[in-house]
Amino acid sequence: MHNVPLISYENTRRFIFWGATAFFFNFFCSEKEEGFLKVEKAIFLSSLIFIILALTQFILHPESPPYLTFGNINLSAEFIGFSLTFQFCFLSRLWKQMKKSWEINLLASLSLTYIYITSCRSVIIGSILILSFSILKNRKFFIENIKIIILSIILIFSLKQLIFFIYPDLSLISFTDKSSSFRWFLYTDTLQMIYKNPLGVGIGQFEFGALPYLGSLFPTLNEEQLFSNPHDEFLSYLAEEGIILCLLFFLLGLSICYFLWNDIKKVLLSRPDILYFFIMLFIQALFQFPLLEPLPYFMTALMTGYFFFLLPTNRVSYELKHGPRVALIGLNFLATLIVIISFSAKYISFNFPYNEPLNKLACSYGNRNWLACLNVSYSYLNKRDYENAASYASQTLNWQPLNYQGLKLLGLAQLYDGNRRSACLLFNRYDSLFQNKSSLHNIIIKECPPPSAN
Repeated sequence: MHNVPLISYENTRRFIFWGATAFFFNFFCSEKEEGFLKVEKAIFLSSLIFIILALTQFILHPESPPYLTFGNINLSAEFIGFSLTFQFCFLSRLWKQMKKSWEINLLASLSLTYIYITSCRSVIIGSILILSFSILKNRKFFIENIKIIILSIILIFSLKQLIFFIYPDLSLISFTDKSSSFRWFLYTDTLQMIYKNPLGVGIGQFEFGALPYLGSLFPTLNEEQLFSNPHDEFLSYLAEEGIILCLLFFLLGLSICYFLWNDIKKVLLSRPDILYFFIMLFIQALFQFPLLEPLPYFMTALMTGYFFFLLPTNRVSYELKHGPRVALIGLNFLATLIVIISFSAKYISFNFPYNEPLNKLACSYGNRNWLACLNVSYSYLNKRDYENAASYASQTLNWQPLNYQGLKLLGLAQLYDGNRRSACLLFNRYDSLFQNKSSLHNIIIKECPPPSAN
């Protein structure tokens, strides 16, 4: 099942991360602390604009999740949660200089208000930890932390009263899915998958690798209840990349921390920015998949580059000669080009599913873009060109034998082409993945009677 090409979107994303880290590291080496202050101001401004617009939407349409362009309430809460870490780090530096900022105090209170409204549990847990660390680290400014908390409580209460006043018949609802039991079953499924596949199922293959195990955990499993990620970044890496590779990276990280521990400790104690950010990232990684999303992905690269910048200069060498610098730029350019092509192929397959020429290109050059290939197969199926429809569907199964959508389309192509026996084998295999309750079950009853009925 570990059938993932070395040069692919999923793999090059990891290389791009370290390329982005190197970019931010050089940026901070060039701009010094002034560069980090510019980044902070940009995050504060974008957070303020977003929160004002989101809360306005919440007041005007309280029945709709106020996530604006993020597409998901958890993603918007995650953005404000990471922004909150920068806000408290900024305040910590000010308090250390015996200064205050009512603007950032207000922004922090607004951020906590928005996070409460989203009901995103992982961000709420992370925010509580950040508040706790801030209170412990800045005991002389305990009152300032309490002021932020009290103001956020007042804002939450006032917002609720305003909405009840405008919409007296509306009861406020939670915008997150209370899916604790599903999460537990998903974690159990993932652990079984890791146990059965210690070398991993392949990067980006969790959705298919989990199928043989989900059925026994979800009695009502169907095509609408599938997961592309176990909602735990650590389990995701163990499941897709395998125990051995993850253990090697863990030991590498542990050895680096061991040899640089004194320097790392100095950085964490002197600059809470790093500590606060990675606390929030750790909590998110336990319950979500932050490194799969662009914003936390690049924010993590930014803070990793900033961390290396804060290490003593004798520990990190950043003066590259002309040759290595050109090689590094070339590798990053190549990786970026691969990501652009792969992303473009994915964008086409998701947003232009009925454009056959574009999907043919995406299928050919998209690093095993199975969705684009299935879009082409579906197009040929509608034109009754069953041979080509079967060819494109078979291509996806060669890449991933558990691609249930490929099984379905190949089965339909075989059935319409008159090859009922092969079609029934594919349909039965598809149906078995979903506890024999899939959308094809009625077709199987009609077209594939048991041997005794013949």
